[in-house]
Amino acid sequence: MPAQQYIAEFTGHLNRSRPDAFPKVIKDYQMFEVDTSLNSQQTKRVIAQEINKMTGNYVWGMSVFLDSQALIDTTKLQLKTFVPMHLITHITCVVKPLTGGTTIDSQGNVHTPDGEEVPIQ
Repeated sequence: MPAQQYIAEFTGHLNRSRPDAFPKVIKDYQMFEVDTSLNSQQTKRVIAQEINKMTGNYVWGMSVFLDSQALIDTTKLQLKTFVPMHLITHITCVVKPLTGGTTIDSQGNVHTPDGEEVPIQ
């Protein structure tokens, strides 16, 4: 079953009583997939369900990198900071597709929506 990947960007807005070292907003990112065989209405429903499930991860607070602009080095252990919910006034979410409808065939070749093979370097 081919799937479209999405990234959900959760933004926590901090209140005025935050520590001085904390920014006004913090960000966390989560990825998920939606089956591409679904129609538009079903896709919207599945995305909403995924976001609702992910939002539950923040019931006690958010574990984030305080500098949301810094690059994440996956070769090193980088510690996150836990921001408790009492410092967060509200959380907003933006969902964006990660790929433009590409598919991967049984040999692992990537194809654009018009069938053109994408060279992988």
